[in-house]
Amino acid sequence: RELMSEQLTLDASMTFFMTLALVSFCDAQLRREDRDTAGASMLLCWAAMAAAVLTKGVVGVLIPAAVLVLYSLWQRDRALWSHLNLRWGLPLFAVLVLPWFVLAARTNRDFLSFFFVHEHLQRFFTPSADRQEPWWYFLAILVVGALPWVPQTGRALLGGWRRSVLRGHFDLRRLLWLWCVFVLVFFTLSHSKLSPYILPVFPALALLIAAESTVARVGEVKAVLAISVLVAIGLALLALTNSRVGHDGASTVAIGLLAPKLEVIAIILLLGTTLATWTLSRQRPQQAFAVLGMAWLLAVGALVKSLGPLNPLLSGKWLANKAALGHDKRIPVYTLGMYSHTLQFYWNRDIIPVAYRGELALGLTENPRAGIASVAEFEMIWKQSRAALAVMSPRLYGQLKLEGLPMRIVGRSPIAIVVDRN
Repeated sequence: RELMSEQLTLDASMTFFMTLALVSFCDAQLRREDRDTAGASMLLCWAAMAAAVLTKGVVGVLIPAAVLVLYSLWQRDRALWSHLNLRWGLPLFAVLVLPWFVLAARTNRDFLSFFFVHEHLQRFFTPSADRQEPWWYFLAILVVGALPWVPQTGRALLGGWRRSVLRGHFDLRRLLWLWCVFVLVFFTLSHSKLSPYILPVFPALALLIAAESTVARVGEVKAVLAISVLVAIGLALLALTNSRVGHDGASTVAIGLLAPKLEVIAIILLLGTTLATWTLSRQRPQQAFAVLGMAWLLAVGALVKSLGPLNPLLSGKWLANKAALGHDKRIPVYTLGMYSHTLQFYWNRDIIPVAYRGELALGLTENPRAGIASVAEFEMIWKQSRAALAVMSPRLYGQLKLEGLPMRIVGRSPIAIVVDRN
């Protein structure tokens, strides 16, 4: 979560709004006797769901609604439905959400079909987005994202489903457990998988772990110690074997750039586990747990602080500064097999995608002339041009250079090269 906060991504914003909706809903149900306070909390919940929908789509209300229905049936908590503040909540939700959809549909006649059918149904039920991963993909992301608290995560997920209050009453633990499991299963069933999709699991999971127990268990402390040592050794080996920056591939380049910092992070974790082990040997599991938490906090903080060298991989600003285009906007700019929205922003001009559709599919369908379908077609246009620029990967540059395509490098980043026609 800390690493995702360093990127400008809709998933992080949606996670904030969905977590706000979850927390405000739980607050309203826990304060049912105080109708004014509960009603205000539910209005906040409705507003948060509206913001989630405007941020990422229907999933912002689909997940809370599905969890609500499943929970109420399971817990037989019928009173819940009379404490949703539907009288004011639904109008508030509609006022916040509908104007944008109406304006978008009036501006673009294909918007509703593209948004609801292509961006939701087709992405979920078909591999149209080309983001297929194995069924266990999100389970692996959950384990990595929960580090080092994997034992606590396992205990919470394996035992959080048990009823903690009488049926018919609000069960906070069971609701949190159902939220975590539903989000995980929902995105696992989808044919479109990206690691940030399950970010909404983690805040609820943290609350569930906290609700399970506040007492540190010696066995779990020892397990976290072992995990911390293994992670530290793994980071050290990764840094030693990837000390040189590769020529292509964002992940290889990223590891190469971060290699010196990974060694520092490994040292922080090893020092923390050493101190925690000594504390545990003195029969102080709670304090050992606190030491481990502080060590991981410092380690993650050091990692976040060290992300500066990755800017060329995450933003086009660095490359835009390396290859200033000048003021003549008549010169076409192409991007081959990739597309950087930030590069377009910093260059302040349209960029013609080549052999790429991605998120631009709707626009390219309506205006096919805005893009070029294949690299072969691009080569013919490029050869006939007097002045033009193109952005491509180092690997593709090498291939086109071998074919004799006239190009001169005017800028490069670890994962992209800018060339001109001259």
